[in-house]
Amino acid sequence: MTVKIAGFLSGRLDEKEAIAQAATAGPWHIPEHDPLFYCVDSSDGSGRICKFGDRSCGDDVNNSLHIVRHDPARVLRDIAAKRVVLAEYAAFREVMDEQQAAGEQTGAGVSSGARLLEHLIRVFAAVDCDHPDYDRRWRP
Repeated sequence: MTVKIAGFLSGRLDEKEAIAQAATAGPWHIPEHDPLFYCVDSSDGSGRICKFGDRSCGDDVNNSLHIVRHDPARVLRDIAAKRVVLAEYAAFREVMDEQQAAGEQTGAGVSSGARLLEHLIRVFAAVDCDHPDYDRRWRP
């Protein structure tokens, strides 16, 4: 199951990375003269992002702040950090697999490190629990 959840998380990171790389490069900001330049369409509950004045947008600056806070550069940094955890987990698993293949017992430090990293992977994957490939058994 652990290989599947690591693959699932890696796939979601790949998707998010592609979207962030295709987006307008950051850093994004809110123009001082128009703090509600982009907003969330609240007229029909769809949550669509729209240019202020184009649709029946709410006038909540917090929506604009949230959009700006998640500019592509930040998303890519977040992805890179999660990939480090995935790589560390793979390294721990490799050591554990080699020890098992050699008939050796896995050390407590390696085993507990792998468990901690697996828990982090479960937590990271849970962000995408609404994805059709997410397995509810992976919940942290």
